[in-house]
Amino acid sequence: MPTLQQQAAIDATGNVLVVAGAGTGKTTTLVERCLHLIRDQRCPVDALMLVTFTEAAAAEMRLRLREALEKAFRDERIANGESEVARFFEEQLDLLDGAQISTLHSFCLDLVASNFHLHDLDPQVRVLDERQTGPMMREVLDELFRKRYESGADEFAELIRLYGGSSDDRLRELVLKIHRYRHARPDPDAWLEREIGRFAADEPEDWADWLLEGAHTWAAEWLPVMEAEPEFNRNAATLCGCLQAVSKTANRARLAEAINALLEWDWDNEEAWKKIKSKCDGRLDKFFVQARFLRSQLPGSDDDDDALRDDWQRIRGPMGILLDLAREFAAEYTRAKRDLGGLDFADLEQFALRLLSDETNGVAVACRDRFQHVFVDEYQDINAAQDAIIAAVSRVADGGNRFLVGDMKQSIYRFRLAEPGIFLDYATRWEQSGADGETLPLSGNFRSREAILNFVNALFEPLMRESIGGVRYDENARLEFGAPRQRAGLSVTADSAETRRIELWCLVKGDADDAQEGSDEDGRAADELADLETAGKEARLIASRLREMWESCRNTGNARCISEPGIPLTPSLSMKPDAPSPHPSP
Repeated sequence: MPTLQQQAAIDATGNVLVVAGAGTGKTTTLVERCLHLIRDQRCPVDALMLVTFTEAAAAEMRLRLREALEKAFRDERIANGESEVARFFEEQLDLLDGAQISTLHSFCLDLVASNFHLHDLDPQVRVLDERQTGPMMREVLDELFRKRYESGADEFAELIRLYGGSSDDRLRELVLKIHRYRHARPDPDAWLEREIGRFAADEPEDWADWLLEGAHTWAAEWLPVMEAEPEFNRNAATLCGCLQAVSKTANRARLAEAINALLEWDWDNEEAWKKIKSKCDGRLDKFFVQARFLRSQLPGSDDDDDALRDDWQRIRGPMGILLDLAREFAAEYTRAKRDLGGLDFADLEQFALRLLSDETNGVAVACRDRFQHVFVDEYQDINAAQDAIIAAVSRVADGGNRFLVGDMKQSIYRFRLAEPGIFLDYATRWEQSGADGETLPLSGNFRSREAILNFVNALFEPLMRESIGGVRYDENARLEFGAPRQRAGLSVTADSAETRRIELWCLVKGDADDAQEGSDEDGRAADELADLETAGKEARLIASRLREMWESCRNTGNARCISEPGIPLTPSLSMKPDAPSPHPSP
């Protein structure tokens, strides 16, 4: 039986974004919503588009939907025999194998392969994996850098000196990073040309805007701190006035005047002022350090005294060369892939997006006509290009037809260029306006004991801040103990004081892990090895603790036992310098 939150998500219409915490039954909710659309609205199963993050998740979704349809078919036949509804369910089971339930890359491959002629591609297009594209990228970079070295250009040599010292490894890595990032954009060519044009400008206009925006944010963060200063700090009111002036500045010249007025109150040699600073636990020292940094980036009385402009003039030439290298690499790499008759995963997205963006070919219209409802799981790990694809195949009329599920707190793929800010933007806009969509929470957790959830909430509520990670750990983000009546045996009231205890164990990294020598590539390999070693140590620690708990339960004959008083909390593991540091929490 769905919870009230789940039922609200199942019944919602138009665009819906579901913020689904860990263990809150999001897959069940997705399946139940699909079944609701099929059963109650007679939506054919092949008119649904379900996008998952992995092939395994897609297979699970298809299996669970099949099981739900089979049950609905059996129940209908038992109740009403060979009714029209039973025949409809039977048809949906026949259509299920052809339904669009897949990863986004699989959808893009089908779309590109079926419209190969529109991009002059081989109809038997091959998808190249990283084992094939990795060596290809290195070969293209080798040739590209060889030509630059042979040209003897001073600008190229200076670029290597700036970013790599005596090696060009760092520069190669930057070229690849730019290449990957631009292909996560909806229009990678336009993005690259825009960036090249930005660094061709004589003045740092964007930098100046960002500095001004940063100063306004800085003033807004410090203003309530100054307002809360104790009475003995009589200068705090004056500093509040200065901060208000900073927050209202419209250009860098005015900002410099406002910061100068503020710094006049930084009296390092006044004994009384020193005492006030010391009473404020160093807060004012930090405040003035930040103010002086801001001032260092602003123009002085002399027209030539402008650190921001000087930095811009030093960097824009090398950046232009770096972006030009990225553009040339993209062209050569594309040519190499075409020679093999293949595409990589980024190509699949970009070719699909081009098809969908061209309204003259009818591809997007056909998708919107076919898919009455679009479901996407793990939306917190989407990138801008993928978001544009989902938007292109979705309808706008009648409030839209997207059903997006995700959780900012579970975003772990930024290293793959996921942009959780996209999910956050939808959640904020749809929650505040309600015009373009609706934001609904799923917070009832069915996976964990209530004691664990209470601990997790107590731990993360003071840690998570919207200004830091984009997550506000409010009542909608907190994990609630789901189905309390059905799971009463797992509640804190049913547990003994001993079984309610939560243990927090920490592995403290040693000094040996803090520094890695050698090239960047060697450093990355060492980091990956260190991560594997750390994961192994964590696994051994957990396994050892679980074994102790299990042996204690077996010896006492108490199957519900979690831990017993007197059990040593330090497993005998050789983990130095990463010795485990136990911190049992009450």
